[in-house]
This record gives sequence, structure tokens and C-alpha cells, in this order.
Amino acid sequence: MYFLQGLLIGLATFAPVGMQNLFIINTALVQPVRRILLTILIVGVFDMSLSIAAFFGIGALLEIWPLLKLGVLLIGGVLVSYMGYTTFNTEPDIRNVDTNVPIKKIMMSALVVSWGNPQAIIDASMMLGAFQANLPREGIYQFFAGFLTMTPI
Repeated sequence: MYFLQGLLIGLATFAPVGMQNLFIINTALVQPVRRILLTILIVGVFDMSLSIAAFFGIGALLEIWPLLKLGVLLIGGVLVSYMGYTTFNTEPDIRNVDTNVPIKKIMMSALVVSWGNPQAIIDASMMLGAFQANLPREGIYQFFAGFLTMTPI
């Protein structure tokens, strides 16, 4: 029961198009299938790490240390704004696409779209923290396993 609840909440959380989804979609438009699958795996790992941190209390840290929350909002806001600006001001040209993007660059981009997104951090910490607080002790890990199952999808 709790696993299914976590699965459905995970689906509702990860189905809407956000920064991570756009990153994967942009990768899928120009990269070979092997690189696309690797990108999905990398983004999934960063999303899972963010979900784990949110579930186990990053929201409490943000509430305890207002300067940390302000830093997340400011730095994340600048990153998101910069990524949006460069995306909208880049002329699309499929002929000049580099299909040999280094794994390190993919990992850094995935890290930024997952952990550099203040909306994702705050939403995940508030939502998962609320679920953890309202679930009975025996259902917490079943719920979270269901939620994490939907992360890479």
C-alpha cells in the first residue's frame, strides 16, 4: 500500500517537464542512443540523491539556517536564469552539434539541473518531509522505495 502511494507520488512529481526533463530532451535530440541512456542514468542518480537528502531532512537544515536557504535561492536562481538565457539566445543548428560531449560535462550539467534548481530542492524537501512526518513508521521506507522507483523514469 505505502509502496504504491510512493510510486504514484513519484510519478506525479517527475512527470511534469522541468529542468531535468528538458536537459534529457535536449540530449535526446542530438546525441546517440548510448549517450542518451547514460545521461538518463546520470540525471536519475542526481535526482535520487536530491530525493534522499530531501526525505531525510535537508528541509530542516534550510529552515534552521536561513542564510543557507538564501544562498540556495540566490545561487540556484542565478544558475537557472543563466541556463534559460543561454538556451533562448542560442541559435539552433543541428549541423554543428557535438555528439562527443565528455562524460564530465554531462555529469556537471546533470548536477546543476538537479542540485542547482532551488525550486526542486525546496519542493522536494517540503513535500517529502511532509509525507515522512505523516506516514506511520512501518510505511516510511516502503513509501520512499516506491518514490525512488519513479525517479529515473
